[in-house]
Amino acid sequence: MKIYNTIFFTDNPDEDTINRLGDLPIKGDDFKISLIDFEASKIQSKNIAINTKGLERAKFAAELIYACHFVTIAEQSMEGDLYGEELIINEIPKVGQRQLYTPSLIIDCYAAGKASFSQNIIYAINKFKLSINTSSCLSVDLDPGEHLDWKSSEDKVRFAYSIILAYSVIEELGLEIRANKENPSKLENGEWNPIIRQNLKERLIEANVPLNETIIWYERGEKQTRKKSPKERELMDYSSGTFTRDKKVDIIEAISQLSYLRSSISAHKFGRKIKELNIYDVKSAQYLAQLLLLYKLELILPPTKHGCP
Repeated sequence: MKIYNTIFFTDNPDEDTINRLGDLPIKGDDFKISLIDFEASKIQSKNIAINTKGLERAKFAAELIYACHFVTIAEQSMEGDLYGEELIINEIPKVGQRQLYTPSLIIDCYAAGKASFSQNIIYAINKFKLSINTSSCLSVDLDPGEHLDWKSSEDKVRFAYSIILAYSVIEELGLEIRANKENPSKLENGEWNPIIRQNLKERLIEANVPLNETIIWYERGEKQTRKKSPKERELMDYSSGTFTRDKKVDIIEAISQLSYLRSSISAHKFGRKIKELNIYDVKSAQYLAQLLLLYKLELILPPTKHGCP
């Protein structure tokens, strides 16, 4: 076994993080992640080091840590795409080699360790990263005072494929809606088919997702007439009903809405509804995929697991 220094730096986990996620080193599939002093770097924090049998496995672990970073921040990284040996420091940093410090990287290490034992979760994480890199915006841009107006044909294509990837994340986690023509998800009256709904509820429970979990679904800009809106539990307090119409949506209804955006608008030949697809749909889809990934990785614990009522 050999220790490989990475370009990642972070702080020691606090007591609460250790109690929730475990002590160091973090064990992955055929690698361990530890925090060590690294005098060759000008960064004073701890270096994230990978202990494994060879360079290829070290590159795999480093790439997975970096992909998990996209999951925890749900935004594009300022560092851009980095792969393989770009993430490994051999004894001393190369001239011009990037070095990334953020306190949250320790959480990305825990995520990578857990994810490494499941190929489906590895696929899900990388699909999420690709969704973010295909189309995204900064959280500050979601402020109701900001009017994002992206209408070009390329924007619409990017929105569609980001949504397809976000739903594919959910499929990798086994949390998609499993329906067919003989057994549709909705009945003729528009209500849920109880068999399909119950099946999804059981899989959510198995994935550690509380059934009372909700997500904010962003609806902003001009009111849309062609695209279906998700069934809300309630409007957010700040929603004005004009430009801002954000909703609090139950987790099952959010999955249903993402399934609709994927199947009826994004995944096939574009029709008139594509013109109403916007960045707010994309961010809602990505936040849903992020939330389900974090629950699956047990980085968010359901109330019954951390003593809350």
